[in-house]
Amino acid sequence: MLWVALAGPATNLAVAVISALVARFVVLTASFLPLTMTIAILLPVQKMLVASVWINLVLCIFNFLPIPPLDGSRILAGLLPEHLARPYAALDRYGFIILILLMLTNTISRLIMPIIAFANNLLLA
Repeated sequence: MLWVALAGPATNLAVAVISALVARFVVLTASFLPLTMTIAILLPVQKMLVASVWINLVLCIFNFLPIPPLDGSRILAGLLPEHLARPYAALDRYGFIILILLMLTNTISRLIMPIIAFANNLLLA
């Protein structure tokens, strides 16, 4: 269960890293191409890749939150000893309510946005 739960966020992280590498490559190749081609083709592609980095980082970090039904709760349950994992798994039925309350109070945004911004700057700097 732990490895299955890790697959989603790990895939998002891998796509973010690959998108960042390709975005850097696009920026490097832009200097060797005519300006019209750069503006017409490479600039939109580069912007889409930067958006892909952001979207995949958001999905990765959000899914790592240890709130049921997100993957982070499955990861945490897989890491906890069984006597602690069972009571934690009982929170599953309240997960959506907890998640909605945290979203309505903007707690999730305040929690994950600094992490996402740091990772985004790390990948695209």
